[in-house]
Amino acid sequence: MGANVVKSVEKQAKLDPPVTEVNCSNKGWDIIPDNISKLNRLKRLNASHNKISAVSDEIGSLNQLIYLNLSNNQITELPETISNMGSLETLNISINNIVELPRGFCNFAKLRVLDISSNKLTAIPKNIGLLNLLQEFYASFNQIEEIPPDIGRLENCSNMYLSNNCIFRLPEELGKCKSLQMIDLAHNRIHIVNPMAVKQLTLNEIKLSANPFLHESITAVAKTGMEQLCDYFRSPEYEDLWQDVGDRHPAEEEDNDKKKKKQQQQKQPKQQKQKQQREDDDDDDGGHSNRRRDDDD
Repeated sequence: MGANVVKSVEKQAKLDPPVTEVNCSNKGWDIIPDNISKLNRLKRLNASHNKISAVSDEIGSLNQLIYLNLSNNQITELPETISNMGSLETLNISINNIVELPRGFCNFAKLRVLDISSNKLTAIPKNIGLLNLLQEFYASFNQIEEIPPDIGRLENCSNMYLSNNCIFRLPEELGKCKSLQMIDLAHNRIHIVNPMAVKQLTLNEIKLSANPFLHESITAVAKTGMEQLCDYFRSPEYEDLWQDVGDRHPAEEEDNDKKKKKQQQQKQPKQQKQKQQREDDDDDDGGHSNRRRDDDD
């Protein structure tokens, strides 16, 4: 199939006027080939719903590209050169097998829509704030544990989709995202929300359903309606709850207890072994003493 992909690109590169849009969705492509660089006037590339597992470094030479869709493929990693596409406004790499984003990933100065959902990512880039024109951020269905403080620099972002991850808490810097209207945090591990992360925002919706550790008071207020929940996070009553509970998390305390128990269990065999060794040493000493007495006799 790779040879066919190369031929297809070669054919389009010879067209006059130059090709500015390629839709190869559902075409059975298995690579983004090196000769993709010949489509140097390309503005839109949709290569979704294929079997792509390899993306050529040459994709970075498409510096006029404003839309790139590589979703629903078998991609495990992206080349660092992808960050050279300085005109990119929409990037969709969802539903792949990407474990880590490449270095320099957040250098897209004009990016407005980013979809990294349904991969195997464990972290959001620490310098995510470089994408300061971002308006829509999709990162659901990953294994993300933490939202970096730099997210507070996304002042133009109106919607964040972070559901179905392993997020424990929200950084207070989130409260600087002054354009944020909706944040989806359903199906995570959140216990309590830092009031500084939300009380300055004009949120229309904050989704917290299916967080098994969520504090009972938040759960109760959420049932009364979204407006009431947003008001609750700004209330003196909630401030008191935050002061009382703080940033402690029952799951972390549970994990710490499990670690301590495991360490104790690991120590026990070692201690038993040391005890057995001392007993063996004592037996050896006793045997030597008996032999010495026999020799004297």
